[in-house]
Amino acid sequence: MSNYFGDIAEDATIRIPFNTFDSNDPAASVTVTDLADADIKVHKDGATSPLTTDGATVSLNHNGITGCHYAIIDTSAHTDYATGSDYDVRVEGITVDAGTLNPWIGSFSIQNRYSAAGAADATEAKQDIIIAAVKTNAAGTDIAADIIAMKAETALIVADTNELQTDDVPGLIATLDAVVDTVKAETALIVADTNELQTDDVPGLIATLDAVVDTVKAETVLILEDTGTTIPATIATIDNEIAVIDGIVDTILIDTADLQANQGNWLTATGFATEAKQDVIDGIVDSILVDTGTTIPGTITTIDNEIAVIDGIVDSILVDTAEIGVAGVGLTNLAGISNISSLVVSAGGAVDALTQGFLNTVVTETTAGRISNNMSVFYDNADAASAQTQDDVGGGGGGGGDATEAKQDIITADTNELQGDWTNGGRLDTILDTINTNAASIAGPGADACTIEVLVGGSPLADADVWITNDSPGNNMVAGTLQTDSNGEAVFLLDDTNVYYLWAQKDGFNAIQGQQFTASAD
Repeated sequence: MSNYFGDIAEDATIRIPFNTFDSNDPAASVTVTDLADADIKVHKDGATSPLTTDGATVSLNHNGITGCHYAIIDTSAHTDYATGSDYDVRVEGITVDAGTLNPWIGSFSIQNRYSAAGAADATEAKQDIIIAAVKTNAAGTDIAADIIAMKAETALIVADTNELQTDDVPGLIATLDAVVDTVKAETALIVADTNELQTDDVPGLIATLDAVVDTVKAETVLILEDTGTTIPATIATIDNEIAVIDGIVDTILIDTADLQANQGNWLTATGFATEAKQDVIDGIVDSILVDTGTTIPGTITTIDNEIAVIDGIVDSILVDTAEIGVAGVGLTNLAGISNISSLVVSAGGAVDALTQGFLNTVVTETTAGRISNNMSVFYDNADAASAQTQDDVGGGGGGGGDATEAKQDIITADTNELQGDWTNGGRLDTILDTINTNAASIAGPGADACTIEVLVGGSPLADADVWITNDSPGNNMVAGTLQTDSNGEAVFLLDDTNVYYLWAQKDGFNAIQGQQFTASAD
């Protein structure tokens, strides 16, 4: 037979000990070689089948002692463990000393041996009444008041006792006796009140309890009313405010997205779009327009006029040079005579060989006019022609010599002027120096080439007008205006590590207005 291990409370844990012994020596303990949690079987009220979920675990060779074991059962593991039932416990298929065993090891019940259950319930109900009364009337004059007074007096007793630990003042001892007597008397009153509660249900306390419950109910109704009206209205107001805030945030997000799409990667927003900045920018634009409409066109006109003068001089030189090349191939053979380019010979006249050797063109006067002969053949009859030639040169041919001399003078003057124009400090050199100076000032005054890149939404912006100032309002332009190339880049001459301000504009895009940056040499 198995041992009964008692009537336990619902959901309690019970421990059932059992032993295993040597089959040849019952006094010798041996272990179980294959005992597991699943080997514990619990049967409810004599049922054939054990519980499916039994909450059983095994402590094998408990505390290291061979042959001493525990079956531990947690009755809160399943609802099959219920009050008013008995439970039998066995182990199944364990091996002890080479033998297979299936022994019952114990039994227990759950609240199935209580006597006078009804009386216990009544007592419990009275206890509940007492607890409720004490809690409800914690500031009253009945039991709760007595308990409060006793706690206060007990505190005094503790204080006095602590004082007695340090000295044995007889007066204090006498006081302590008096306090003890008071406590005893009050304790007797408490006992009397408690005994009275045991015999009746204290109608007065119950009525007080009912009144308190009614008050709680009324206050609960008020709370529910507030929950259904005031709180929902407040929540609705909060929701409306959140909706307004959400709309404002959405607007900010849209504007921020627009700025990102239209402006690109700004380093800072310094000087961005204030009325004062716009006035400064308007002034700068007006100055640029004035320069564009007056100074720059005037400079261009001056350059065009100078080029036209140069072009006219060059054209004159080309005409005279062509004329020399056609009319007198042998001009270079005049051996220091520079004023004769052609000779007009009267009809029937003759040119001696010496004179012919210096001439590139001989024009023969006829009754019909002048016939130009491009001749390179010398006359053999030098003596016969000599006197006539002298007469012709000095007489009828004099007009042609004057014209030739005049043209040569023009060529000489133009050549000399052209030489002077091209010398260092001359007119053309000064014009070119001015052009170079203006070009240099457009690129910038610095010593280092610095590449500026303009991006919109991460992509290069080509053909944008860009310029540089050394102040954030943009009053002092030091370089520009240049245009960005297809890579969105423009190269300025700046000083490395100096701080400048970038300005850029292109139709259809938001302008960059005084964006501060530090120059970095390429």
